[in-house]
Amino acid sequence: MEFRHFRYFLAAAEEEHVGRAARRLNVSQPSLSRAIADLEQELGVRLFARAGRGIRLNPAGRQFLEGARRVLAEVERAAASARRIGAGEIGQLDIGAVDTVSWSGVVPEALRALRSARPGVLLRLFPLSSREQLAAIQGGRLDVGFLYNRPRDDPATRALAVAEDEVVLAVPGDHGLAGTGRVALRDLTGEAFVSFPRAASPVFHDRLAQACAQRGFRPQVVQEAATGAGILAIVASGLGIAFVSSAVRWRRPHNIDLLEIENLNLKLVLDCVWREDNEAPALAPFLDAVRDLAGTKG
Repeated sequence: MEFRHFRYFLAAAEEEHVGRAARRLNVSQPSLSRAIADLEQELGVRLFARAGRGIRLNPAGRQFLEGARRVLAEVERAAASARRIGAGEIGQLDIGAVDTVSWSGVVPEALRALRSARPGVLLRLFPLSSREQLAAIQGGRLDVGFLYNRPRDDPATRALAVAEDEVVLAVPGDHGLAGTGRVALRDLTGEAFVSFPRAASPVFHDRLAQACAQRGFRPQVVQEAATGAGILAIVASGLGIAFVSSAVRWRRPHNIDLLEIENLNLKLVLDCVWREDNEAPALAPFLDAVRDLAGTKG
């Protein structure tokens, strides 16, 4: 049974005349008659009876008409949904982000832009570490992510640089360095540091350790936390100080002060990352919004 059989049958049933139904469908009358005969043969029952020069549904035809209309309505709904998904008007986009960058800047602005332009797209934001995001993107569990330190030799993903943050020092508000605005590494000898485990971000961990070593400094780490929010919570409790991204300024606790670090000059590039072969229709308009906000054409 072909889909056109339903359309031809419905037109004939509503027009009650084969010629008028054929003109309505822009097909020849013999083609329409053959299609209806094929349908009746496949069903094993007659659907129409002669009525003068026209036709009318018999009891079996009237019963089949109800089901045919439901089938056509479902097909139309499915087709409309498919067209909207193909145009990126509806669907779902799973987005990852390092927690600190989801508070302000490109990430929330891009989410708001796509939500305004494509309200039918379900956006889901997952706060994850850079390493977790990269694994999820590569595995197809995330459509796009905002992360630091993407490996530049990864052939499966593409990236767009959207922001650049500095490494700054977070200290409790009652610390002796609070309010000074700027500090030298040499003044941090003997301080208790809170850091993240190397497994959470090996590239940045090693870059930071190397930058400190080149300047003759080695931080005394007394505690670790896997997320930026966790590190800030420990610093706010007065249990240590920490190297953090300047992005935390958007949501840092009120009792934490951020200080510039003399001569460290360590930058963190935030990349928007996605799989090269990701075919999610809503991804393209989202990336367009990110490009506009980041001021880049890459």
